[in-house]
Amino acid sequence: FPVTIGPGGQLQRYDLPGNYQYTFAAFSANGDQIITIRKERLPGPMLSDRLEELKTSEICIMNKDGGQFRALPIPHEIIMIAALSPDGKKIAYWAAKTIRKPGSKTLVADFDVREFNLTTNSDYLFAGPFNFYHAGPINYLSDSKLLVGAFGPRMEPGEI
Repeated sequence: FPVTIGPGGQLQRYDLPGNYQYTFAAFSANGDQIITIRKERLPGPMLSDRLEELKTSEICIMNKDGGQFRALPIPHEIIMIAALSPDGKKIAYWAAKTIRKPGSKTLVADFDVREFNLTTNSDYLFAGPFNFYHAGPINYLSDSKLLVGAFGPRMEPGEI
């Protein structure tokens, strides 16, 4: 992961740094770059071990040929989905703050949209905070506007 289809329909697999699970990948609008989300593989068979892995999420970027692979200097958070701006200078992503209690309807909550500027190497809250209950697709409509799918903001019983 990720896998692409090259010239003539040939399948291409990237040899990425080990000891990680790559959970998401997407191409830039022009197809020259790939962004991916990865998390460390932690030992242990328990659900609590998998939940700890979520906290190690990182966003990486590379050229379509696999060159210039790098992890972005953002805080380790629970990162779910990301998108690259049309000009290729920014990455917007969903970051969650909360791992929910066992038995909850979802594993994580309190999502906000963050943005990383590849030119300045700065990471910031895109808007909000909103603490959405659940996050869905995220797409740039332009270099400065996003279309996001979300449920929320999150409220616990008694907060309504």
